[in-house]
Amino acid sequence: MNMRGVTRGPTIDQISPSPSAPVHSPLERKIEHIAHNKADIDPAAVKVIYEKEAPIDLTDRLRKYVTSEGIDMPDAEVPPGTHLLRFEVKDSLGRKSVGSVKLLVQ
Repeated sequence: MNMRGVTRGPTIDQISPSPSAPVHSPLERKIEHIAHNKADIDPAAVKVIYEKEAPIDLTDRLRKYVTSEGIDMPDAEVPPGTHLLRFEVKDSLGRKSVGSVKLLVQ
């Protein structure tokens, strides 16, 4: 009998700012990607989409801040409002995860 274990894709965590607390711009923007099962995150496969009526692909604008560990922007300029970002991450085993984070900027 051939049995396979359940594997899971990468985890996407918003480290800063807090998703529930309002912040002021400029702000530190830190997203962490965690691979599982001895896999690595492929930084070239990370996508960032600003969710609006017409979604905006922010990937190229953020590329210099993306590493295999996550996204770290020390001084992100963000206009006031509520912003929803979708992150797509893929690991070296081909598993993909999608996560959303919210920013409340005053």
